[in-house]
Amino acid sequence: MRRVGMIVGSVVLAFSAVGVRAVGDDARFDTIPESIVAALEATKVPALSAAAADETGVIFADAAGVRVARGDSEVGIDEPFHIGSCTKAMTATLVGIAVEEGKLRWDMTLSEALPDIAGEMHEKYKGVTIAQLLRHLSGMASFTKGAAAENALMHGLEGDARAQRAAFVERVLSIEPAGEVGAFEYSNGGYGVAAAIVERALDASWEDLMRERLFGPLEMRTAGFGWPATEEHPGAPRGHYADARFGDRPQSLKDSYKLPPAIAPAGDVHCSSADLARFARMHLLGLMGEDGLLRSETIKSLHEPDGDYAAGWGEVMRDGRAISTHDGSAGTFYTRVILQPGDGVAIVAQSNTGRGAEAVGKVCEAMIEVVRGEE
Repeated sequence: MRRVGMIVGSVVLAFSAVGVRAVGDDARFDTIPESIVAALEATKVPALSAAAADETGVIFADAAGVRVARGDSEVGIDEPFHIGSCTKAMTATLVGIAVEEGKLRWDMTLSEALPDIAGEMHEKYKGVTIAQLLRHLSGMASFTKGAAAENALMHGLEGDARAQRAAFVERVLSIEPAGEVGAFEYSNGGYGVAAAIVERALDASWEDLMRERLFGPLEMRTAGFGWPATEEHPGAPRGHYADARFGDRPQSLKDSYKLPPAIAPAGDVHCSSADLARFARMHLLGLMGEDGLLRSETIKSLHEPDGDYAAGWGEVMRDGRAISTHDGSAGTFYTRVILQPGDGVAIVAQSNTGRGAEAVGKVCEAMIEVVRGEE
């Protein structure tokens, strides 16, 4: 779940119950199914899924390919893919909810937010604000490398997921920051700390808050946690490791590789492209001045960058236009989300392999072109 360089860059059915319109209802996207198939064939990834949303709702969704490499089970448009670090924007949104309810402030320090452990907190962390934490300016270690020494802080924790995050926070905030406070250092651990702060402020687990405050209100009916395919649900799209010798290697349903609860809020959600577009649309409308699940001013605060990174979003310019974007991958799927407030559209593309960046980029570029009439 590392920050990846942001690129700015079949049959489609209508699901009236969840607000997906058929491709033909927005003629701009009539060619995108062909673009998805072309990207699939050019890159040989197992599957691709894509969606787009505007102020009216989800206006396009499509998918092509197979659930498991070298299989014949075709992927559907309403099936979940793992979104990796695109989860960060969701965790930051929960912080925004707590801010609107008066439970947190953007300028609240870690010692204020976590008074129970302030006495044991390393001096350099005490003055770090929630806004800095969400923008990777806390100095905390990255927790992105499998062999890194800091990963020991995430293991051997007891209790449920919330209890483990609380214990992780006590550990990580008691030691000296790995980097300089105020300097950008992408950190999955920082989002684990942010989730623990929200859990304390709203008195519920991150998982329950995600279900009750985001997935439910936004009708994200495919959203959940962990890998989409499990022993209990073997028919979902399988993630794939990029294997130089054997191509895409399917992740075993018994694979022991899991994201620990300490950093799950940084990257362990799965959902369909259409459902991810619903979440993206909420942020898009806020950037366009419309109140929704959060007030527009709160959404704009979440997208206020320090450098080129805000709270779970990269803020960049493309062709003179401001866009918000983020990539996500925990190594077995690949997701990209792009918000284009100037065009009034949010787009999503996903692949079920860790090497999916090229394919996802091709689909995103095709959607950007049709949105701007560049075909």
